[in-house]
Amino acid sequence: MSWLIIFERGGESVAKIKKRRAKAFDHHPHMQRAPKKETNMQRAEIIAKGNVQKVGFRDTVQRIARDLGLSGTVKNQEPYDVAIVAEGEKDALDKFITELKVERRAIKVQVLEVHWREATGEFPYFKILRGDWQEELGERFDVAVVLLHRSIEIGEENLAIGKKRFFAVSCG
Repeated sequence: MSWLIIFERGGESVAKIKKRRAKAFDHHPHMQRAPKKETNMQRAEIIAKGNVQKVGFRDTVQRIARDLGLSGTVKNQEPYDVAIVAEGEKDALDKFITELKVERRAIKVQVLEVHWREATGEFPYFKILRGDWQEELGERFDVAVVLLHRSIEIGEENLAIGKKRFFAVSCG
């Protein structure tokens, strides 16, 4: 059995059925759709500068954008920046830009260059545009090594604090 057969009903495709139902819905007196409201859709083209590559910033950008219902893309821009294109309601974009000013863990956004344009509607959702898979994998390993080293440092600091407290209590 092919996929085409699964999605057909009596020789009529699913798309045709949906179109016929939508037409009937639009002409039924009790089932009129609400008129589309005017939206304030805009596009923000952003360059993030600072410590924004190899630190998980693109993942953070994607999470923020999806939480705010924005569409667009985020990608590394050589040599050290991240380019973001986001579309959505003006209020959501303003909040997005505010939330992009991240300074946690290794991420340190120092500058956001924002250019406003008209929305094009070209993005169905927000996604990360990744580079060559080998480069991306290498980046992930670099981040993992840094995090592992930091974890070891924190463990050693905690051990030293524990020893000081132990000796202070047992000798004190």
